[in-house]
Amino acid sequence: MRSAYSWAVAAASIAATALTAAPAAPAESAARSFERCPAGHFCLFDGYDGSGLMASFRQGSPNLAGQSMDNRASSLAHNVPDTVWCVYEGRNYTGDYFRVYPGAAGPLSELDNAISSVRRGECSP
Repeated sequence: MRSAYSWAVAAASIAATALTAAPAAPAESAARSFERCPAGHFCLFDGYDGSGLMASFRQGSPNLAGQSMDNRASSLAHNVPDTVWCVYEGRNYTGDYFRVYPGAAGPLSELDNAISSVRRGECSP
């Protein structure tokens, strides 16, 4: 099982990508895309930069096929203060999982098209 450290490395990659996004216009465009995620929601996008189909959650989903996002998400935005969210590679909160902390937004990198369920709260196998 992957550790929280793996997610921390992935989160650092997300932050580094956001900081190195070159021209101002594309970075502003991408920011507006992630900003589509409403306050108090955790969002998945099928576009790498927060573009495309968006699914937003208040509690989660044991099977992202219901939101047309099973193994399709390429980026995320976490707009729920003081709450950890967990993304799982398997349906029904199974398989490898990663913690996502408030304020995270960016491409999924190693998790691209590999998430099948999400939920609010502490992660568990």
